[in-house]
Amino acid sequence: MMEGGLGAISSIMNLGAAVMLPIVMAILALFFRIKASKALKAGLLVGIGSMFFNYPEDEICYSLGDQYFFGEDILFAPIVKRGQTKREVYLPQGEWIDVNEGRTYSGPGFVEMEAGLDKFIAFVKAGSDSLSIFQR
Repeated sequence: MMEGGLGAISSIMNLGAAVMLPIVMAILALFFRIKASKALKAGLLVGIGSMFFNYPEDEICYSLGDQYFFGEDILFAPIVKRGQTKREVYLPQGEWIDVNEGRTYSGPGFVEMEAGLDKFIAFVKAGSDSLSIFQR
């Protein structure tokens, strides 16, 4: 086995993902159960979708291939490149709350956000009860 170097970095990153994935999956599973229950009562569907499904009038949303909505009010912007710790996130019209810091941002517009092994980038639309899922 390789000592140090890229092998060690890869092992640390794999450990981080292995630790974080169950936490993220549990949060999403809880959210989905809540949303699915509400949606079934209202006769609606809940799912993962491209930005333009929720904001068809916003032309920028048609060009975003690496951001998506979970339901109508949670926006995820994953890190997609190895070693990347920051990225630009497009927020459509409205007020958006960063689930990590609780800070509110106004859209439409781009914001630069940081992520790490213990922090993913997600926003909840202001006024949504989905924010409680992310509160510690």
